[in-house]
Amino acid sequence: MKDYIYLGIDDHKWFDTIAAINQEGETLKIIPRVRKNAQDFSTFLNSLGTDKSFKAVLEAGRNWGVTYDLLESLPEVAEVILANPFKVKAIASAYLKTDTVDALTLANLLRVNCIPKVHIPDKKTRQLKYLVRQRAFLVVIKTQLKNRIHILLERNHIATPEVTDLFGRRGREFMQTLELSPTERFLLSQHLEFLEYCEAKIKEVGDLIKEELATDESVRLLKTVPGIGEVFASLIALEIDDINRFSEPKKLWSYSGLVPTTYASGKRVYHGRLIRYCNKWLRWAFIEAVHSAIRCSIYFGQYYEFKRWQKGSQAAIVATARRLARVVYWVLKDRREYKEPQYSSRFFNLRGSGQA
Repeated sequence: MKDYIYLGIDDHKWFDTIAAINQEGETLKIIPRVRKNAQDFSTFLNSLGTDKSFKAVLEAGRNWGVTYDLLESLPEVAEVILANPFKVKAIASAYLKTDTVDALTLANLLRVNCIPKVHIPDKKTRQLKYLVRQRAFLVVIKTQLKNRIHILLERNHIATPEVTDLFGRRGREFMQTLELSPTERFLLSQHLEFLEYCEAKIKEVGDLIKEELATDESVRLLKTVPGIGEVFASLIALEIDDINRFSEPKKLWSYSGLVPTTYASGKRVYHGRLIRYCNKWLRWAFIEAVHSAIRCSIYFGQYYEFKRWQKGSQAAIVATARRLARVVYWVLKDRREYKEPQYSSRFFNLRGSGQA
């Protein structure tokens, strides 16, 4: 077995704290502040021996990709591992918490092979995820702008015209002709200009995403699932990355935050809110996709109605999101298109009373 030097890295915005230990757990060197560049990292590694091989670990955080990519580029580093910070805290907590203690804790957990690993997409996938998340962010801003316009019209007691889309051509022409105070006219004009700008940027980033993922097989398969169009297909495919890292659909539910917290004591079991620590983008995508799925799919529509009759509308949305995630799991796992099941509501009465 080859002897390695184990590096625990406490990652920060502008610098890193690095602790190095050997195979026996002896502390070799600790540097409290190392700048995030290849030269400084190489100098630190060479100070431990030019013929040594290293394994490194750092926790997932806001800027983990910078340090991770830097370490991967160094020939002296044999392996880089990304740790789940919440599970690390559960495994090893200390009354004294400093950057040095955190770095040493990570190095020791790595030495004994007790690091709870996080899946790491390749660099191209990470870059595409940033694009998709940018589009999602712009859509949120667009929705907020539309809500502010609705509020402005309501406080001026203006009834919206009978048009399909208030923000379409006819709706905008209607808003341009309204008699408003100078202040309200100024605010409405600003909102409409900002909305137009957002729509242009959404189209711009959307075209880029479509071009990058034009030949992606996972995106093509996901678009066959009810409620999942071009946008959600791209987001779900990139956030999941490799479906084989989930051994069963329930693992995907948990990762997507579609399962409730559970409190059990004695004979009493209580299910609370949805779990907090999850992939928020997947949870948003699955729950939003449900609203379309129940309108365009008889199967999902019947399932939602059955769960609504059982538990109410909010719980039914989450239960249907879990069912949608199950379908996504098998579509990606088996690499096959979705086929609408020919089930009636009787199917759910007989077999749907269990888990979602």
